Amino acid sequence: MSVDQAKIEARLDQITNMLTELIRIVGNNNAAIEELRSDMKELRQDVDVLKSDVAELKSDVATLKKDMQEVKETLKEHTEKLDYALFKLANHDADIFNLKRIKP
Repeated sequence: MSVDQAKIEARLDQITNMLTELIRIVGNNNAAIEELRSDMKELRQDVDVLKSDVAELKSDVATLKKDMQEVKETLKEHTEKLDYALFKLANHDADIFNLKRIKP
C-alpha cells in the first residue's frame, strides 16, 4: 500500500468518525428538541388552565363585590332603623320617667 493510499484511508476513517459523531450529536439534538416541544405543549395546557381559573376568579370577585355592596346597603338600612329605635326608646324612657314623677 502506498503512502498516498494510507493517507486517503486515514482521512476517510477520520471523516467517517466525524460523520458518526455528527449523526450522534444530531440525534441528541433531535431528542432534546422533542423534549422541549413536549414541555412547551404541557406549558401551553397549564397556561390555558390558568387563564380559565383567572376568568373564574374574576367572575367570583365581581360577584363578591356585588354581594358586599348589598351587605353594605343592608347594614346602612339596619343602622338607620336601629338609630330610630334607640331614639324612640330613649323618648319612651323619658316619657315613662316623667309619668312616674307626675304620679301622685
